[in-house]
Amino acid sequence: MKSRTKNRLTEQKIRELVRVHFGEECGISDIEELKGGMFNAIYRITRTKEQDKIVLKVGVVPGTPLLTYERDIMPVEVFVRQVDGEWRIAGIIDLERAFWGDPVGDFPTSFVFTDDIRKEPAFLNAYLKAAGKSVYTEADAKRYQLYRLYILTVMAAEVFRYDFLYAKLQGAWAGRNISKCLKELL
Repeated sequence: MKSRTKNRLTEQKIRELVRVHFGEECGISDIEELKGGMFNAIYRITRTKEQDKIVLKVGVVPGTPLLTYERDIMPVEVFVRQVDGEWRIAGIIDLERAFWGDPVGDFPTSFVFTDDIRKEPAFLNAYLKAAGKSVYTEADAKRYQLYRLYILTVMAAEVFRYDFLYAKLQGAWAGRNISKCLKELL
């Protein structure tokens, strides 16, 4: 998606950033731009000596005119820590869609195209284990739908900020899924 706020980098610049932050020995075998977003340029980077891929999210060029609701919060979105001499991602927070309190409230924004989190068993099982829970209950499923209804309503309301085609597509998609949530809840 084209956007005046996306700070697209050359392959050479990406390789330089990886070298600076992960060391000279960190080789890159593939760089893929993740094109779905509207604000930041994001790249998935495959390293030659590591199984895990890394994600580089590039903030807006300083001085780019922004609307009042657009802000660059990059320094606090990705948390890394060094373990045995290697850098590991410790956490990622997307403050635009963050929800404080019930962890189930974050699921719909993380899995926006999933109408039921039980369709993502690897994630759900890891969540249950980390939360010390043995089962995802019907009450959890209802809360998931309520939080999903909330984020879909936000997505339907925010279409004013997109170009005509994207606004129409997102508005229609959000509307269809709001109807699904309501059917599920009633």
